[in-house]
Amino acid sequence: MSVLANNTVITNLALVNRLDLLEKLFGNVYISSEVYQEIEDGIEYGYNFLYRTKQIIDEEKWLSVINMETPEIKIFSELTKFLHLGEASCIAIAQKRKWLFLTDDNDARNYALKFSIALSGTIGVLRDSVYADFITLDEGEKYHQTMVEYGYRSPIKRLKDALK
Repeated sequence: MSVLANNTVITNLALVNRLDLLEKLFGNVYISSEVYQEIEDGIEYGYNFLYRTKQIIDEEKWLSVINMETPEIKIFSELTKFLHLGEASCIAIAQKRKWLFLTDDNDARNYALKFSIALSGTIGVLRDSVYADFITLDEGEKYHQTMVEYGYRSPIKRLKDALK
């Protein structure tokens, strides 16, 4: 199953310099052109940790930017009444292509569930990375805490809570 990531997951992992976990878990990962624009806007706003994301897209190629196809644009147009452009584009693409959608945005998750889209997010990536021995639980806890300190509204207090 192909994987489509939203800005929230990309930003959280870029913040702790662990975008590589996406490649290790999923191989190729996609972002919509609308999410790419959010990343560029973040860089312009001064979030320099996002430069690595652009470098991966430009040089390493396992993170790729994709555009919506015609059938997806109709869903996207409807969803933009309720969601930001990045979330709306990801839901439209994931629904039509039956892809896994990575997001932490609660509204996007709720709409994705209505469309029966497979979901995960930052916590799932960290949890699965611990299970796969890509990181230790202590490393995962450290990454999670850093994300929370920078504004991530995590649904759990500690990563170990997701490992039960």
